[in-house]
Amino acid sequence: MSGSSWVQVPTPLAPSGRESSSLAHDSKDGYLVLFGGFNGSLGMADRDTWKFVGGAWAPLSPPHSPAERYGAQMDYDTAGGYLLLYGGTASPSASPFQDTWEHSGGLWTQLTPATAPPEELWGGGAHDAADGYFGLLTGYAFASVSVTAISLPSATPT
Repeated sequence: MSGSSWVQVPTPLAPSGRESSSLAHDSKDGYLVLFGGFNGSLGMADRDTWKFVGGAWAPLSPPHSPAERYGAQMDYDTAGGYLLLYGGTASPSASPFQDTWEHSGGLWTQLTPATAPPEELWGGGAHDAADGYFGLLTGYAFASVSVTAISLPSATPT
């Protein structure tokens, strides 16, 4: 958005078309991060990571990354200085993931929190900087809607 109007930014290189991807701004690294999504033309989930900075897309090639997925939640943790990714699924017939990932400096690191929230797909997620929690609102096709607070300091890299 530029001022009060949406403006399409033409770029010579861009991610493939997709839906239900994860997109968040990484304040520390200074760019948008796009992960995964569902590629309808291929009928499968994507696993690629892209950054958008200075009006241009660039693919990132980290040595490790989350499994292909769509419908995952991702937001920036201001206290920790990284993006946090949780949930999503690889296909309509697959169970949602319950893994947690950190993205910082172009690299993914899997975290192992002391407890995991319920399986999550297409819900909502946001970081509460004042209280130091990442809140998840459980989404589609689950028994009930619930809010889960994850204490970020309890997550440790694996």
